Amino acid sequence: MRTVLVVLITLMFAPQGVADTKKTKTRVWVDAQHTSVCWYEERRYSEGAVIDMFGAPKICARKHPNQDNGALIWRAVDKQGHPVYPEQQGKIRVH
Repeated sequence: MRTVLVVLITLMFAPQGVADTKKTKTRVWVDAQHTSVCWYEERRYSEGAVIDMFGAPKICARKHPNQDNGALIWRAVDKQGHPVYPEQQGKIRVH
């Protein structure tokens, strides 16, 4: 009889334990030292910033276009305002 009573009491309080789950919010602090930026004349520029460097427009863009979180560098700008990337070689040779 005691076992049945213990099981019934346990089952009675079990749904309340599951229902009392709390949603937690996560805050992510990004340190300025770990963000990718372009530097010019001791100033930081984010991706997409366009400046006039030595009489020619330059844009802060990815070093490698297929990497979303890679390094940023200053690239030349085409007439539409997009960064100019060098042409890639067709083959990779391994010696």
